[in-house]
Amino acid sequence: MQFQNYGRFNKKITAKTNTNALLATHQNGSFDITILVPLAVVAAEAFVNVPVGYLMSYVFERILGKSSDSQVRDVLDRHAQVVEELGRIKESDSESLKKALEIVDQQRQDLKDSNDYSKKVLERRIAELEREKMLEPVEDQMKRIDGAQQEKLLAMAAPLVAEMATVLRVSAYTVEIFDESRDGKAQRFLYLDREMAEDVIVSKVDDQITSIRVDIVQYNKETGWGKLRLADSRDLITFSVPADLKGNLTDRIVQEMKNEQTFVRVNCVRDRAQEPTRMILVGIIDE
Repeated sequence: MQFQNYGRFNKKITAKTNTNALLATHQNGSFDITILVPLAVVAAEAFVNVPVGYLMSYVFERILGKSSDSQVRDVLDRHAQVVEELGRIKESDSESLKKALEIVDQQRQDLKDSNDYSKKVLERRIAELEREKMLEPVEDQMKRIDGAQQEKLLAMAAPLVAEMATVLRVSAYTVEIFDESRDGKAQRFLYLDREMAEDVIVSKVDDQITSIRVDIVQYNKETGWGKLRLADSRDLITFSVPADLKGNLTDRIVQEMKNEQTFVRVNCVRDRAQEPTRMILVGIIDE
């Protein structure tokens, strides 16, 4: 109830502050998903009728950064079965990258036996693909969430994600959340490791959308990950397109890469010094 009422948790549990607190011992899946219920209120305002897990997938697509194509490709190039079946994966070869990840996902034991770095990179990317597949059937419903409602969702969910990430600083190594509302089959829509958690804790996603001019330099239409340059800077900054928007925006982004500047709508992700570290591209403005 603390999070539902105040958007945060008390740091200390005492008789005065938690007279009705119920503490459960640790077990797999002991995170209480019911504290996500306030998100359903925002969904109802937008006439979106989807389970809470789908709403959290929508939020995670906007709060978590996408994995780097180059990192994933380098790890896959060291995977024996991938190399045997597909050879080395070339840069921008999205189709081979996708097939390689399917091979790895089917060979779960090989993934468990991988070193820590390789396992984390691949688990993260596979979870992104699972989240993308999960959102595909409800893409039309998610479009009903307007800018103001998205701001409210992010404002409500960001503190919760930060609280989940804090656990990884002190005890757990990974956090995973699964949804079983579709055909009773478990779908993983969140994978967090300690490195990802640190990024969540030190960064903040702007609640409000910003309209800016950029030069889109690179974009992978399969992963929704790319690089852009701000109009007043020579430095490159990474961006990602949420899975539920990728179908509508991909062709337009590829087309806009031919232009020197594009007017886009983004949520900036900032560090503690309020400098943008990456961006979430949610729209392109016609001029």
